[in-house]
This record gives sequence, structure tokens and C-alpha cells, in this order.
Amino acid sequence: MTDTKPGPHPACPITRTDVFVATGTTAIGLAGVLMTSLSPPLGIPFTTPSSGLRMLIALLFAGQGLVLLVRRQRPVGVLWACSALDITADILHAMMEPDATRANSIALLVALYTLFRERDLDRRSLINGSTAFLIALTVQIVTAPPVVGGAAFNAISVTGAVVTVVLMVVAAYILRHRDLYTEVLRERAELTDSRRIALGEAAAAEERTRIARELHDTTAHHLSAIAVQATAARAVIDTDPAAAKEILRSISSSASAALDDVRETVGHLRANADERDGVGDLPGGTGDLTAADLIEAGRRAGMDITATLVPEGLLPSGGARRAIHRVLQEALTNARRHAPGYPVTVGMTERQLSVRTSGNVADAPPGTGSIGMSERAAAIGARLRNGCDAQGWIVELDWGEAP
Repeated sequence: MTDTKPGPHPACPITRTDVFVATGTTAIGLAGVLMTSLSPPLGIPFTTPSSGLRMLIALLFAGQGLVLLVRRQRPVGVLWACSALDITADILHAMMEPDATRANSIALLVALYTLFRERDLDRRSLINGSTAFLIALTVQIVTAPPVVGGAAFNAISVTGAVVTVVLMVVAAYILRHRDLYTEVLRERAELTDSRRIALGEAAAAEERTRIARELHDTTAHHLSAIAVQATAARAVIDTDPAAAKEILRSISSSASAALDDVRETVGHLRANADERDGVGDLPGGTGDLTAADLIEAGRRAGMDITATLVPEGLLPSGGARRAIHRVLQEALTNARRHAPGYPVTVGMTERQLSVRTSGNVADAPPGTGSIGMSERAAAIGARLRNGCDAQGWIVELDWGEAP
């Protein structure tokens, strides 16, 4: 964005526009010098300046063109340089040939325009611009050759010069703020694009977390049961082959259920990849299992579970019900994994689920499953308690009026 503070302008290269402006300004000034040699033929009531004076004035105008090359980098310095060269030209005329026709340069006007184009209308810019212009104008009036009706002519000249400068300053101000406004719009567009990218990355990260949670929930429950049952089978395979066979059948059933849940989860992830709103569009990985089914699966895995459940129809529907089943499944899995053999009490009402593991259970930092439970509770607007107390470990999910 263009610098709005007074002081040196940030370094920027000389452009073709800079060269064109400097060359055009110099050409106009030199054309004026050339016209002074034609004063008598054109009927201008002044003497023709000598070739030596014309050469000096031409060099001064060329010097103005050179400093205009850096008008955007050093607008204040260029302004004063052009003003000084104008003053020098007027003094040379007054000293060498006061009655000679004078050529005028537009370099000072270009420098004034550039100052207010590159700087705001702050106090420093106004002081520099007005002072440089008024000094040059004063010297020009004081050194001007006498003419018929001089006072009126000078008044008209001063008024015209002031009006021209004011119009240029206003134009520069308007164009500058148009550019600033355009730059603000561009920056806002860039911020919008950056925000869109950031939101996309956040959505992708959330999607990865959700997929990881789904896969964890679908496999952890069954794999934990398989591990417990395999240990039990190994312990009784020599002493009670019939019991071992029954346990192996249960392991086979758990493995098949795990595969079915993984397939179901992956299928729904593919089907709903472009149209999901959190938990609501996902099956939860429990398939058509009810809370009673999950309790029964835990008992088959050797857990001591006492359960009081309400009918499934009294629970919230859709994604909220799946989230409740997920929390129950994870709570049972954690109880079996971290507190094997401890009694578990499950209570479920129309508004709340509680899973208590009774015994000496040590507190521990939350793992992947616990984080998944928290995310599911948040997704349906429920409150989750998951931690140890004096009686053991308690998981409570209170969904209140969840849809």
C-alpha cells in the first residue's frame, strides 16, 4: 500500500511512466525556450533572449527533467529542486536580460502533483508544497519585466496559477484515495482468500479427526473383547475344551462384527463425504446395535454388567441416538480394558446415560476414546462427565432436550 506518512517514500524503481513524464516535461520546457527566439515574428512585445541565455535556461529545464525521474521516491526533495531551478531561471533573466521573453516550465506543477499523489494532505506536505510554490511565484512576479497594466496582469497571473495548483492538488488527492481504496479492497480479497484456505484446512483437519474417531470407535470395542476372550480361551483350552470352543466362537463373532462395522463406516464416509453436518450424517459405526445389544456384547466378553435401560424409542433420534450409543460403547470398552473384572452399572433414561465402574480405578489423562466421547457430546449439545470419583469411574452423558 502507498505510504501515508511523511518522510522518504519506500524505495521503488524508476518506471517507464517516470521516464515519459520527465521527458515530456523537459520537451515542453525546451519547446518554450525555442519559442522565445520567435518573439518578434509572433508580435510578442519583448526582446528575443540571447542564445547564451537560452542555453542556460534549457540546461535548467533539462535539470528539472532529470530530478523528475525520482519524483516518486523523493517527492519533497524533487519539489524543492524544481522550485530552486525555476527561481534560478527567473533570476538569470532578471540579471542578464530583464526585458527578454521568458519560457516557463511545468516541472514545478508536476512536482506538486506528485507530492500530493504520493503523500497525504498532512501538515508537512502542505507546508512544503505551499512554501515552494509561493516562493517560486513571488520571485517570478518580482523579476517579471514591466508590462502595460502590470498590476492587473499580475493579479490575473497569480489567480490563474493558484487555481491551477489547487485543482492539481485536489485531483492528486482524489486519485490517491481512489488507489488507497482499491488497495484496501484488494487486501480484503486476499484476506478472504486466506480465510477461505484456512477454513478449508481446518475442515480437512476436522475431517481427519472425525474419520480417526469413527475407525477407533468401530474397532476398539470389538478388538478389546477379542483380546480378553483370547486370553480366557488360552487359560481354559486344556482344562475345558468345550468352554474354549465357545469362547473361540465368540471371538469369531466379534471379529465378523468388527469387519461389518468397519465396512459400514467406510461406506457411509464415502456416501456422505460432501453432505454431512457433524454426527447427524454418520452411522456411528454401531450399525443397528441398540444399547441392549452393546450390554449383551460386553457380558459375552466376560464383563459383570448391571443395566437399567429405557426403550430405544424414548431416546433422541438420528445422529443423537448414534452418539449416545457411541459413548456407551466407548465407556464399556474402557471399563473392560482398564478395569477388568470390576462390576459395571449402566443406567439410561430419556435424558441421561450413566456408566459406573465400581472399584479402585486410578485417574488417567484422556485417550483417543475419551476425546471421541467429548467430541460426540459436543456435537449433540450434551454435557459429558468422564472421570474418577470416590466409588470408581463414572461416565455421564446428559443430553436434555437434544433432538
